[in-house]
Parts: sequence; C-alpha cells; structure tokens
Amino acid sequence: MKRVSLSYRNWHILFWSVYLLFKIYHEFVWIYPKYENLTFLSALKIASIAQISILFPKVVFTYWVVYKLLPEKSSTATKCLKLFWAFLITLLLHQLLALYVALPFAYLEIIPSILNFISLNRLSSAVIDILFVAGIGTALITIHRNKLSKERERELEKEKTTAELRLLRQQINPHFLLNTLNNLFVLARKKSKTTSEAIMKLSNLMKYVLYDATFEKVPLTNEIALINDYIELERLRYGKRLQLNFDMEGDITGELPPMLLHSLIENAFKHGASESLKDSKIDIALTVNHKELIFNVSNTYDKNALNNTQGIGLKNLKRQLELQYPDHVLETSSKDGIYKVLMKIQLTE
Repeated sequence: MKRVSLSYRNWHILFWSVYLLFKIYHEFVWIYPKYENLTFLSALKIASIAQISILFPKVVFTYWVVYKLLPEKSSTATKCLKLFWAFLITLLLHQLLALYVALPFAYLEIIPSILNFISLNRLSSAVIDILFVAGIGTALITIHRNKLSKERERELEKEKTTAELRLLRQQINPHFLLNTLNNLFVLARKKSKTTSEAIMKLSNLMKYVLYDATFEKVPLTNEIALINDYIELERLRYGKRLQLNFDMEGDITGELPPMLLHSLIENAFKHGASESLKDSKIDIALTVNHKELIFNVSNTYDKNALNNTQGIGLKNLKRQLELQYPDHVLETSSKDGIYKVLMKIQLTE
C-alpha cells in the first residue's frame, strides 16, 4: 500500500514538472527572439523565474477543486459560486506574484515599468493558463479516481464471489458426509462384512473433504480418485443390484474446483439406486478434449417418486458454475425413466 501511494505522488510530481517545463519553454520561445540583447542563458533564466514564481497559486487552485470542491455534497449553484470566488482569488494572487516576484527578479531586464508589464493580453493569458492546467489536472485525477473505484468494485465483487463459493462448498461437505454416513448405517444394520472396508473408504473421503477440498483448484486426477472411492463405497452398499459404468477418455491433467463433479455423482446414486427400482443403472462418461471437460451422467429413476428433481447438490453446482465458469454448459433431461445431465467446462492448467 505504501509503494502505491509513493507511485501516485510521483505521478503528481511528474505532471507538474512536465507542465512547468512546457511553460518555461513557451516563455523562452516568446522572449528570446523578441529581445536581441538577450543571451540564451539570460532568456532561459527569465523564463524559469517567471514561471516558477507564478506556479504556486495554480497548484493550490487545482488541488482545491479536486480534493475540496468536487467531493462536497453541496448544490451545483453553491459549488459554482465557490469556484468563481476561488478563481478570482487565484487570478489575483497570480498577478501579484507576477508583479512582485517575476517582474523585479526577471523581467526588469527587458521591461522597464509595470505599465509595460500589465496588459490585457497577459491577463487573458493568465486566465486561460489557470483554467487550462486546473482542467487538465482535474480530468487526470478524476480518471485515476474512476479507475481506482472500478478496481475496488472488482475486488469487492471478487471477495463476494470467493465468500459465496466458500459457503457453497461448506454446504456441500456436510451434505456429502451425511449421505456417506447413511451408507455406513445401512451396511451396519445389515451386519455386512464389508462395513470395515466401507469405514476405511470413508476415512479416505473425509481426508479429501477436510484437506484437498479447501484449495481453490485441485487436479482432475484427484477428483477422479474421489469419484472412484465414492463409487466403490456405494458398490459395497448396493452390491449386484446396481449396474454402473464409468468411462474416461482424453488428457486428464487439468485442474478444477474441488468436488465440482461429485454433486452429479451423488445425485445419480440418490435417484438411480433407489430401493424402489428393480433394475438400477448409472452411466458416467468423462471426456477431456483440448482442455474442455465433458461430463455425462445418466441414471434410472422412479417415475412415481416425488423427489426425482434437483436437490441441494445440483442447485449448489449451478451456482458454482455461474460464478466460476460463465461459459459453462449444464443441461438436464428426463425421458422414459432415464435422467441425464451434461456438463461442459474449460479446465485450467
């Protein structure tokens, strides 16, 4: 933050330095050819003293407009009145410095009296000069402020998105663990010999949820390993009653947010392996083509069941995709007792 402020201050110094050099050059070009008795250095000295001596009121007026007048929450009429009086004071101070600093220390070499120094041309030139530099300075600072404001808005939006994503993931994790524990409960009630094996797989899943799922992005291979562990855990519960296929194709080296695919898998098991179904079937196909992940999941479902629509998992997934993948594809369809979901996203390196 300190480094940014220093850079901002340097831009101010650079602006006034460039402006001053421009005015000195302009003054030099005006007086050097006009007076033959002047040397190059004498003309440069006169131009420098003259412009440096009248710089202060222009700087004060510019910063007063930018940092005092514009931020005020007063009416336009009040601001215009204040601007008018401030400009008159600036013009008066400008002329006083010109008369009592620029004239005695510089121009007396070439202008013998005050009457020769004061002219309508010089007064109008001063008016234009003050308004010009104040206008340019105000415009540049306003542009900079707008840029900072937009950057702050983007940063706040990013923080808001990050917080929402964190909340979405926090909602998914307990939901996931609850369903998994329910599987263990079913196995325990059946006094299944595979209960101990299921507990081991659950420990692997919990390790992933507690550690890997805290990262913003994880390797796709990790997500696939999670899916495989979850599938094996579900196989222990449903046994041969469930027919399941999981096919993969393409280069699986990219990254994606943790547990993004799991909601679709969990939803498929929830409805595709329903106790009321005689023939349960789940087909999963994962394809990566030029860093585009294409994820297809289809499952049988009970047409008579009321709860055959999207639950918290899919709603959560939709929101995550909206926040992180604006160009994503998420399509669902149900026909003849088969529910299908298609998801497409771009993987990161």
